[in-house]
Amino acid sequence: RKMYQKAGLVHGDLSEFNIIDKNGEPIIIDFSHSIPTNNPSADELLLRDVEKIVKFFNRKGLKINVIDVTKHIKGK
Repeated sequence: RKMYQKAGLVHGDLSEFNIIDKNGEPIIIDFSHSIPTNNPSADELLLRDVEKIVKFFNRKGLKINVIDVTKHIKGK
């Protein structure tokens, strides 16, 4: 959410492999595919990123869905 709202970026290739846990705080790495939120492909890439992360955490037992997470990121 911070990356989207404050930095104006979509990661573009986010997966569990791009998130490091440092003392309980997530650190997101590998921004080689990131794009500005005003890019015409931003929504598509954000949705793809969210789908991958939601799938990962749902396999771990969380019960979250793509729509709610996407709305939260966008601040809607």
